[in-house]
Amino acid sequence: MVTLSPEAAPALYDELAGAARDERTAELNSRLEKLAVPDLKVLAKETGLRVDSDLSRQVLIKGIMGRIRESVLLSTNTNVTSPRTTMPASRSSRNTENAVSPPDREVDPVGGGETG
Repeated sequence: MVTLSPEAAPALYDELAGAARDERTAELNSRLEKLAVPDLKVLAKETGLRVDSDLSRQVLIKGIMGRIRESVLLSTNTNVTSPRTTMPASRSSRNTENAVSPPDREVDPVGGGETG
């Protein structure tokens, strides 16, 4: 008998993911173990897992745990790259000194000669 509705599954998933984020794995495991197989199937289906009719309780729990771990990892992502360094002022001023300035007179783009 299914007691978990598809509408209630996301709320339960959020609670379980919260327990995983807080490293309360014993609570997480016990809550999943207490769910009936049909409820595990509803939860698994709502989290995007493929649910076949012959899946065992352990396979369902492992799949749900995998989704929860994935969610925790994605929500705790930190930037491991170092920030970009800025160019020193002396170097940037040299670059502007060597920049090509526009010509003082107009040049015909087709013929290459001066205009006017």
